[in-house]
Amino acid sequence: MIAISLLFGIIVVGSIWFFIGRFIWRKTFKRFIRHQPTLIIVTLLLIPVWFVGPFMDEILGAPKFEALCQQLPPVSFSGPVDVGPGKFFDENGKPRWNDVQDFMIHFKKDWNELFDSRDSWPLITNWPMPIGEYHYEIFEKKTGRVVVLSRTILSPGGWVRRVLGFSLMFRSYSCTDRGFPHAWELLRFNPEKGNNK
Repeated sequence: MIAISLLFGIIVVGSIWFFIGRFIWRKTFKRFIRHQPTLIIVTLLLIPVWFVGPFMDEILGAPKFEALCQQLPPVSFSGPVDVGPGKFFDENGKPRWNDVQDFMIHFKKDWNELFDSRDSWPLITNWPMPIGEYHYEIFEKKTGRVVVLSRTILSPGGWVRRVLGFSLMFRSYSCTDRGFPHAWELLRFNPEKGNNK
């Protein structure tokens, strides 16, 4: 259904753009250029400019986006936080959760007491199309140490895509770093830390 809507939108917008161009061509070039071969040459030169020109920012911006994605480093993980026996581990260091679902249901609240998160979106460039780098950090509440830093490069695309709202309906450009750790991987058993209740 979305693909049909997109195709319909492109056809409608393309038709409107064609008729606008035809109107301008008739009122300017056809009226003032009387020499038929010259008019044909000028028209043939203007057709790609008229139809490709509006997408030039995206045509130029897409390779730049891909280059930034290639340079994107993996997730920065500074190492787990030491915790003693108690909420997460027994006296022998055995995890108290059985699987992912068990951890998320019964231990996430305790995990949230140790960690917090923040995010930011610094703009990398605004030309030829806007590209931003979304930063997501998980830090230890007690010390403020950043434990995980994840980066995602995003762009809504060129101005045509943004004006028509395609960047809202479809995630235009996105690439995310690899290796994001699981929540329990931020925890490490250390019997010297004492009872963690």
